[in-house]
Amino acid sequence: MAEKNGWWISVNTGKTQASQITFQIGTDSDDRKFWKTWNSGDPNEFDVPIEYRNVSDLYIHASVSPNGKNGWFCMKYKTKGVKHFDFDDDEDHKKNQNDDDDECN
Repeated sequence: MAEKNGWWISVNTGKTQASQITFQIGTDSDDRKFWKTWNSGDPNEFDVPIEYRNVSDLYIHASVSPNGKNGWFCMKYKTKGVKHFDFDDDEDHKKNQNDDDDECN
């Protein structure tokens, strides 16, 4: 269960058709690394790794499998939605804790 005491992810299972979302994480695209693969049926809310939990800027790169199937999730910081991803291949964003996305609230 997500602690939600920093950065965390919320997958919208009602809008996600893909069976998998693979995540890479870092503070920017140059230092990203593989983080995890979410599979349909897994818990839809989860914290980022502890070393990134409270960084100011967080970079997420996500890919769906199979390609062409939609993935939809939000990057959140504590109680606030920061950025939503709505994609059918791969997508990436670097966001700050202070950013806001109404689609995630």
